[in-house]
Amino acid sequence: MMRLIYIAEQYDCPLDIVHVKSESDRYFNSENNFFKKNKAQFSYPNMSFIELEKGDVVSTINQYVDDKQVDLLVMAKHNRSFFDRLFHSSLSKKMAIHTHIPLLVLVKN
Repeated sequence: MMRLIYIAEQYDCPLDIVHVKSESDRYFNSENNFFKKNKAQFSYPNMSFIELEKGDVVSTINQYVDDKQVDLLVMAKHNRSFFDRLFHSSLSKKMAIHTHIPLLVLVKN
């Protein structure tokens, strides 16, 4: 997250952290939302946290990108277990195919 804030600061651009709600939401449920819990730690003043209603994630993100005229889409790659990889497809791979703007995927070291 700090790498992304550093990039945004260099170009003084808005940073929207967008989440599309889903039924099987493990990473962003309201009581354990990483971004909400750690918001004070991120000191970039031009950052917004946006939750979008349930729907097809790819089309919902693409609609947001079009509506807000987004120039760059950044996604975080989650480390998944073997069984998660068997039964769930990669959202970043889907977005790489279905987006019409540049996509940056951040991978945790």
